[in-house]
Amino acid sequence: MAGLRASALGKVAAASLAAAAVGALAADGAEAGPPARGRVEVLELTVRNDQYTSVDHGPAGPSLGDMDVYSGTGVEDGRDVGRGGGTCQVIHVRGAAVTAQCVITMEVARGS
Repeated sequence: MAGLRASALGKVAAASLAAAAVGALAADGAEAGPPARGRVEVLELTVRNDQYTSVDHGPAGPSLGDMDVYSGTGVEDGRDVGRGGGTCQVIHVRGAAVTAQCVITMEVARGS
């Protein structure tokens, strides 16, 4: 079961990074003054975790409701550009296939 859990955590980490990039799409809208009409700024960040915990609900190993909670620093081109955190919760388990739903919020200089 430990290997299965480690495999699930790897998938969760990958999902978290993807969520960071997608969640950053709205960052430009919090800038002072009105944003340019139709302008979207995409930020591609990596997340360096500084706090992490895993909550294993129910039976040992991946099961419905298990959760990973994390916080860290957003990094772009080697520079720290924001702080944030989030959660990933297991929403479906079928054998070794684990589906997690992740939410991350990142505060950057021009918004969150």
